[in-house]
Amino acid sequence: GYYAVMSAGVTESAAALDLLTTASKGSKAAGVTQSQTITALTKLMAGYAGEIRSATEASDLLFTIEKQGQTTFAELVPVIGDAAAISKQAGVSADEMGATLAAITQTAGGTSQAVTQYRAVLTALIKPQQNMAALLADMGYASGVALVREKGLAGAILALRDAADKAGADGLGRAPSDAVRGGRQ
Repeated sequence: GYYAVMSAGVTESAAALDLLTTASKGSKAAGVTQSQTITALTKLMAGYAGEIRSATEASDLLFTIEKQGQTTFAELVPVIGDAAAISKQAGVSADEMGATLAAITQTAGGTSQAVTQYRAVLTALIKPQQNMAALLADMGYASGVALVREKGLAGAILALRDAADKAGADGLGRAPSDAVRGGRQ
């Protein structure tokens, strides 16, 4: 356990002890290894450096996603690092990432599929295709990230859906439109 903490780059003794203690409790409750939990918590904390300040906050977020969604801590462990990294890049807060993942897991085929769908939406906002970029410009935004920072992820998706509806069915192109509209045609 302690070696995994040190390998994760947590060398300050109080933070290392907090991570080790939290990972021990989380791994026992979730039925995953302590090493896997340490990796998930440190990736979540690294993805949201400054926003998530402790292993306890990271663990609490994972258990909140589990409670509100249709997923488990164990299912989140291997995918949360990637979700956190792209979320931070897109300007999505940790709490909004958690709430969104919880909501998507209620309808997606599984946690991994939910994260894949979530990443697709964020990728479309971070690196918009030509039609999406034009729609964002028409809305007065230089980028999808700027839209997310102003309105939050849910507000950005609603604003894009409304703008896409006004632009017509082909306003965003098939794939991004589907992602923004939740699969509607």
